[in-house]
Amino acid sequence: MDSPATVKKLNSNWLVHCPVDECSSPHLVHPTDVYVTTGDQTTSVSELGTMCYPTESIEGRGVITELHYICEAYGHRFSVNHQFHKGTTEVSITRWEDAKPDPDGGIDYHTIWRD
Repeated sequence: MDSPATVKKLNSNWLVHCPVDECSSPHLVHPTDVYVTTGDQTTSVSELGTMCYPTESIEGRGVITELHYICEAYGHRFSVNHQFHKGTTEVSITRWEDAKPDPDGGIDYHTIWRD
């Protein structure tokens, strides 16, 4: 996949893929949470709704967004992060601890969309 920083084509879509190289189903990911941190406050959106709470001040200035996903095949959890400051945007991916299967062997995805 081309890096968004090098792609100049407008009005196109990028698929979010599982970042684990050995994943057999990299395109089957579900959005689970969104976090927006501004100064000393974080707003989160999850299956439970929208919440705001105080947090420690972020390093530097600007805003950080984290879009969290879970891989359908193996429960790999990761976030795509954006940090904005004075016209500069840094994009990174963070791996989180993989989801643990339920007693029946399935994974509860805790997606943020409505059924």
